[in-house]
Amino acid sequence: MAKGLLGGMTDYSHQSLSDILNDLEQEQKRTISFKDAIQKHIITLEANKYWKEVVPSHFRDCVYYALRHYNTSIEEFEDIRKDLLLEVKEHHVKRLEKISKVAQEINVDIGKIWHREYDNKNYGNPNFRFVEDIYGDTRDMAVNLLDISNIAERLRDFVGKKSIVQPETDKEGKKGNKFLSMLKSGWGIGAILAILVILLGNNWIFRLWDYYHSNKPNKMEKVRTIDQQTELATDKTLSKFKLPYLESVPILNKGLFVKYYFNDFILGGANIDNVSYNARGKDGSRLKINKEKNEIITGITQEPYIEIGFNGDFYSIEVTGQHYTFNAVLTKITKPTLSLINYDKIHNE
Repeated sequence: MAKGLLGGMTDYSHQSLSDILNDLEQEQKRTISFKDAIQKHIITLEANKYWKEVVPSHFRDCVYYALRHYNTSIEEFEDIRKDLLLEVKEHHVKRLEKISKVAQEINVDIGKIWHREYDNKNYGNPNFRFVEDIYGDTRDMAVNLLDISNIAERLRDFVGKKSIVQPETDKEGKKGNKFLSMLKSGWGIGAILAILVILLGNNWIFRLWDYYHSNKPNKMEKVRTIDQQTELATDKTLSKFKLPYLESVPILNKGLFVKYYFNDFILGGANIDNVSYNARGKDGSRLKINKEKNEIITGITQEPYIEIGFNGDFYSIEVTGQHYTFNAVLTKITKPTLSLINYDKIHNE
């Protein structure tokens, strides 16, 4: 729908649930566009050695924080839209309210820094023009997200509603079973008969029976095989890769991802709840571990050595380098050398 002239003042009280789904999709696209523009300007300034050497660190930190929030918002819009197709729940409202609350903090902070604390603005300098654009885009995006609280308020009216996408039902209103329907059809019965003819006509069942029993190892052979596997168990390097700035790198069959973000090394992903974790510095010192929604965060400048448990196996991630080039080595290890902490037991330090 059309946005109001003032941030946070758009009226969503007349929106249907379908309208809200469309609104969230548009907000996601808008956030991606602003985020990409900000990152593009930062890359240009980094290449010109202006971003780090000239731009004040507190302004950079505020922009980095904003970018992280915009990335989170993009993911939240996607996840919440998918959930709402099934059922509207209270946590969807709270998550949207959180997006708006953090955006308001960014709006206030970056405005204060720009107008009161950013000294020596180099107006007329081509590089400073990019900084102006970064400030404008960062603040405009924050103001735009203030309207998300109004979407959340309207969405609260739909809490408990199920759902836009419903399972197929039969004439009596009962949920249908596609597999059983197929079996009841002439095509399904014909397919089953054809399979039986192939198996019995070519003696495949008896061939498989003979093969299995003729190749089945005895108990002593099983024990010997297990012993050999134990003796041969060693650490195995799975991959070596660079950590691109602000980009997620999927690992372990895309069940998790790692990311280099400002001074942080981040481990996250949909399966983060199944992870146990600990980390030390290059010098052996204990590192602080924090967590946010679906992410575990460790300082990257100490070149951390990280060990994780995941789905019954153990892995290490060794990070080396310095800003803005960090490399990582992912290794499957036989057993951890650090005391691993389950994700739900990790508390911010």
